[in-house]
Amino acid sequence: MPVTITNLQSAGPLHVPLASGRTLRLSPGQTSAEIPDVEVDDNDAVERLRNGGLVEVAEVRKSAPAARGGRAARGRKAGDDE
Repeated sequence: MPVTITNLQSAGPLHVPLASGRTLRLSPGQTSAEIPDVEVDDNDAVERLRNGGLVEVAEVRKSAPAARGGRAARGRKAGDDE
């Protein structure tokens, strides 16, 4: 499941090393785009940042697509009278 990482620091950027070898740079209060959870699972550096209260890692939950309402969504054109 994808995750996001948020920098909880109030001053200065934070560099978060990911499992793939890439580094994520986050400004204070910034939240990353969605990244695969394998980037943070069993990642000691991320765990240290998390335990130190410097970052928050949150799972991204996909909500079910909302049903489209209205007559046009059921195949009728707006304004059609029967």
